[in-house]
Amino acid sequence: MSIRALNDISATITVGTPTAGAFPVAVQLTGPTGKDLRESMVVQYYLSTDSAGDILSTDGTDTSDITIGTDGTIIAETRADVAGVVKSEADGDIDFVVTVITTKQAYLVIVLPDGEVVISTVMAYTAG
Repeated sequence: MSIRALNDISATITVGTPTAGAFPVAVQLTGPTGKDLRESMVVQYYLSTDSAGDILSTDGTDTSDITIGTDGTIIAETRADVAGVVKSEADGDIDFVVTVITTKQAYLVIVLPDGEVVISTVMAYTAG
């Protein structure tokens, strides 16, 4: 169990079924009781090619895009189509669409305000 000295925010990441390599990814930010937030929160995100979040994805090689679906707002991209800062909806929802290049894989990593990371399940795209 991690020590959470700065805040008690967590995240759940759900990867949906892709369409032509575009994966819908839902992020739910939760508060100290595990319930959905009742206010907007700003967090960082990035795409990684490994399940530990150690290797940054390469735009155009591993992934080609990360955009907002219906919830949340990308405030800034700190590395084009790979990393940035996002603001959730008032209920803690963020919806991304991550496009993975054929035969590649990626993980969405959310960096919480206290520095803890939450990593999605793998998004692997094989054209069929």
